[in-house]
Amino acid sequence: DNAVKYIIKNNLVSALSELTLAQQLNPDLTIIYCNLALINTLNNDYDEAFKHIHTAKKINQKLDIIYINEGLIFYSQKNYLSAIQSFQYALKINPNNLHAKYNLAIIYFLSDNVQICYKYLKELSSSGLFFVLLQSNFNYLNDNIFDINTMLFPREKDVFKKNIF
Repeated sequence: DNAVKYIIKNNLVSALSELTLAQQLNPDLTIIYCNLALINTLNNDYDEAFKHIHTAKKINQKLDIIYINEGLIFYSQKNYLSAIQSFQYALKINPNNLHAKYNLAIIYFLSDNVQICYKYLKELSSSGLFFVLLQSNFNYLNDNIFDINTMLFPREKDVFKKNIF
């Protein structure tokens, strides 16, 4: 719990310290490696992040958070096809994973595949949990909704590039 609190506060040094201690106490706890992968992704150390993902998979291949984190690593590397595959696998494990659906919606939007993006947004709308974040992302429409370039090339707007996590 403390490590996650530190990650949220962007205190990655303290989070890493907590996870290292947790790893010493219980080296077979999958979530530790998922969180280590996340920290390394935030630090742009993708090799180390993938190392932790592979360790997590060895312990438990059926945990959707592993594939969410793997997708985030791929996304950070701009490997969108692999990110999509990871998020879709997370949904295969847990069809109700809202984070996977949200991340897929954003990636499909950035790829100009608005129809699939809308499919995931429609699924998310029933939960109500992402409405405020989605609404803030779509504020770009206030610029000029009749500008054909904005409608055809939405990924040119930087607002989406910051909100994948």
